[in-house]
Amino acid sequence: MCLSAAGGALRSLSEMGAMLTMFTTTIKPGAASPRSAGGGSASGGSGSGGGSGGGGDGGSSSSKTTALALLGKKEDTLVMDTKLKIIDILQFILDVRLDYRISCLLSIFKREFDESSSSEKGVRTNRAGNDFRGIDLEAIGAQAEGIFGSSEECAVLDLDGTGGKTFLRVLLHLGMHDYPPLVSGALKLLFRHFSQRQEVLQAFKQVQLLVSDSDVKSYKQIKDDLDGLRLLVEKSELWVFKAKCADEKKVDGGGERKEEDADEKEQPDNVEGEGEGERDAESTKAPSTSSELAKSTSSAVKSKAEKSDPPPLGSVDKQGSAIDLDIGPALEQQQARNYKTIQQILIRMNRLCVQHTYGGPGSAGNLKPRKHEQRLLRNMGVHSVVLDLLQIPYDQKEDIRMNELMRLAHEFLQNFCLGNAQNQALLHKHIELFLTSGLLEAQTMCAIFQDNAALCNEVSEKVVQHFVSCIESHGKHVQYLKFLQTIVRTDNQFIR
Repeated sequence: MCLSAAGGALRSLSEMGAMLTMFTTTIKPGAASPRSAGGGSASGGSGSGGGSGGGGDGGSSSSKTTALALLGKKEDTLVMDTKLKIIDILQFILDVRLDYRISCLLSIFKREFDESSSSEKGVRTNRAGNDFRGIDLEAIGAQAEGIFGSSEECAVLDLDGTGGKTFLRVLLHLGMHDYPPLVSGALKLLFRHFSQRQEVLQAFKQVQLLVSDSDVKSYKQIKDDLDGLRLLVEKSELWVFKAKCADEKKVDGGGERKEEDADEKEQPDNVEGEGEGERDAESTKAPSTSSELAKSTSSAVKSKAEKSDPPPLGSVDKQGSAIDLDIGPALEQQQARNYKTIQQILIRMNRLCVQHTYGGPGSAGNLKPRKHEQRLLRNMGVHSVVLDLLQIPYDQKEDIRMNELMRLAHEFLQNFCLGNAQNQALLHKHIELFLTSGLLEAQTMCAIFQDNAALCNEVSEKVVQHFVSCIESHGKHVQYLKFLQTIVRTDNQFIR
């Protein structure tokens, strides 16, 4: 383990610690000294004015005192904000230190495995036999202590070169300030300072080694897809079909509806665009109104024709994709491309979660979880972005394309939980998002609790009452009943 290879990244640890120490111990008193000096001159001026008997001089000195006090207060706020920025930088440096320690720990394990395998060739013939000696955990533990600053070469990881003592005093000093954000940031650093080993162990549990070319390829694909999906979700208001605006245009142009029906087919491009509706509202209002009415009317007819098999329940897979067939309200080319991009990303994510063992992809009985890929998706936080996607507001009646994306998103979460208790526990923290009357939400709830006795035993009365209310209000749908069946039976054994 060599610290010199880290270069400036590790050197900056001690440099930033020295900067914070200097900043908190020297600049603060220096900022106060001009204010105190100014206060002394003001009082001196007041005293001289009093001695001379000039009332006007007393008024000017008091105004100077007030001005200096305000200036000092602004300087204090600026100093506090600067200290807060330094704390943010320190948080980042601690993250870099954590990554470095994990890398060192992996290097120690790799070196020990290499030495063990080279010295025990021919002995390691039976995995279950007594001849298997394994790796030397004591040696690994002794080397691992070095990454926590017990050796001289790792002292730089303590930020101050004194075993963290100066850094600790600085944090305690920052915690005494009357500035809540600064105190909160200092306490977070303080907690991290006293839980370094636990932090490394918790992070090391999340490490997943990519040992094959397929793993590396999957990781790169997931990273690219995740970046693209996150960007589209964050900017969803720019490309999601806005039914509310369309309704307003219907009200404005309702009187000319019949007169402009003949021109509908000649004006397919005058629809509401991404960020262009407000800029061109005056110049294109009449043509876009007629085109919008025509497109929304045709989409309403198509949506009524599909009500017997609503898209959220999976009929799109059987009858064709609404996005591929361009079913729904008229969109600009960029908007349609964004729908298509998210569709392809979710399809790829679903394929990573499960594999089809036999037959077609029609039923969950044909699916087998891919634990390695499910863990990779979990470690990269794909589920968090998909949960954000589910919270995007849209028109469920008009926007058939978005209905398909929501179906694919729920399908991903269901496959993400399939046979994976850790992923189920992760999504269980967000069950409030699924306590709606939607059938897709009920299916996802079933996937979260499926064959998980620990979660089923923790089901609250609120959740059960929600599905009972759904049955009373919306009928005895299979999805509602299946959830109630799921929470009372795991692994074909009744637990309630």
